[in-house]
Parts: sequence; C-alpha cells; structure tokens
Amino acid sequence: MFQDLNPLDRSTAIMEIIILMLVAAIIGFVIAWLYYRSIYRKKISELETKFSDYRAKHVPKVELEASQSALAAMTDGRNDLRIALATCKQQRQTAETELVRVKGDLSAAAAARDKCASELAALRDQLNAAWAKSKDLQGNWDEEIVRKNALNAELERIEGENKHLVVLQAEAKAEIGKLESALEICRNKETAAAVAIPLVTQESPAVPAPKKKAGKASKEEKLAAIREKRGLINFDRIGLASFEDRDDLKVISGIGPFIEEKLNALGIFTFVQVSNFIDEDVETITKAIAFFPGRIQRDNWVSQATELAKG
Repeated sequence: MFQDLNPLDRSTAIMEIIILMLVAAIIGFVIAWLYYRSIYRKKISELETKFSDYRAKHVPKVELEASQSALAAMTDGRNDLRIALATCKQQRQTAETELVRVKGDLSAAAAARDKCASELAALRDQLNAAWAKSKDLQGNWDEEIVRKNALNAELERIEGENKHLVVLQAEAKAEIGKLESALEICRNKETAAAVAIPLVTQESPAVPAPKKKAGKASKEEKLAAIREKRGLINFDRIGLASFEDRDDLKVISGIGPFIEEKLNALGIFTFVQVSNFIDEDVETITKAIAFFPGRIQRDNWVSQATELAKG
C-alpha cells in the first residue's frame, strides 16, 4: 500500500500512524484511570462507613476504660499526696525541734561571745600594762646590752682559762700515772731488796728490827683484805674468769702492776669483765681496792676494755 506513495508521503503516513497510536494509548490510560478511581472511591466510602459503625459501637467502652484508668491514677496520686503530707508534718516537727536546739545554741554562743568580749577586754588591759612596762624597760635596754657584752667577754676569758685548765689537768693526770708507775716500781724494788738482805746469824751482833709504822699494812695483807671483798662483786653481770684466762690489764691506761694485782685479787682477770662494768660495779671496785674516786671513769676503763676485748 505504501509502495505507490512517494517517500515524503510515506514518512508523513508513518508519523500519522504513530501519533494515532499515541493518542489511542493516552485515551486508554485516561479511561483506565477514571475506572479504577471510581472503584477505589467506592471502596474508601465503604471503609469509612465501616469505621464509623465501629467507632459508634466501641469508642464509649474505650473511653470508660480510660476514665477508670484515670480514676485509679488519681486514687494513687491521692495516696501519694497523703504520704507526702505525713512526711511534711514529720519534717515540720523535726524542723521545729531543730529550731529550738539552734535557738539554745545561739543563746549559748551569745553567752560565750560576751565571755570572750570580757576576756578580750582583760587581755587588752594586760597588753596596755605590758606595753607600759616595756617602755620602762626600754630605757634600761642599752645598759643591759653593755652589761651583756661585758659578761660575754668575761665568759670568753673564763672559757679560755677553762681550756687551759683542762690541758693542765690532762698533763697532771699523765704525770700522776707516771708517778704511780714509778711508785709501784719503787715498792717492787724495796720488796726485792728486803728479800736480798741475808739473815742475821747468831754470831752477828743483834740488830734491832725496824719497827713498822702503825696503820700501814704489807702488800700481801692488802691483797688478802681485797680477796675477802670478792663477795661484793656481781659476777653474774660481769662474768667469771680464772687466773689462767687472765689478760694483761696493764694495757688499759690507768692500770699499773699493783692495781692489776688488786683487780686479780677481786677475781677480775679479763678485758671482757672490765667492759661489763656499770656505775655500781665501778663504785664497788673503787672502794674495794681503795682507788681514787672517779679515776676509773676519767681513764675510761670500760671503753678501753671494750675495744681490747674486740681485738
């Protein structure tokens, strides 16, 4: 059919056919939309009718339940309010009691404040009196400073003399030790000389024996007297020792040969025993051996014996 047409007419015909088809499609879509619209409107109307009927039947019951729930909530709220009211009453009573206590404390604080004010006034009076007295003393302050400086100078002079005396005392102590050692040596020499003198025979002319000076005992008598005083020594504290265990006590400064013999006579033979001396032992031993009072402390026997016992 299109073969008899020229190309231009053929194109025009095709375009017209396409346009007609599009118009037909649009018309069909509009008709379908209108059809389904009417159907959906009808269904919506039916649903609205059913909803109205349902609402007319069931809404009063729902409202009743809601009212009952609200009433129960109001009842609970009323009970809570009653409890809160009781709590408030109790708190009010507590607050009133606390208020009474605070008023009492306030009264006590006011009384204490008045007392403090009185004490403060008294302290102010004392301060004024002290201030007046300090003014009086201020006038003599310069004189006191001059006197203090003079006393300090005198004190320094005395301290210098004291140091010099300490040096002299140490020198005198050393000299006394030397003299005691020399005295012991002389005594030993006298004893040896007395033994060396031959006995007088019967043919020899009688020579009167020298008389002993009254009040002086021999060395053996002194040692025997010291041995009798062993019971005064507390050997439980200082320890026991024998002659076989003896140390050379003369190593301790201040102990000479005769002092060592006296200590041995008391039962004191070792450095350990001397290191265990306490003040009571020192006093007892000083009296027992007729030693110079305080000499054992000054010569530091205990500290010397402690060091020697370690070595």
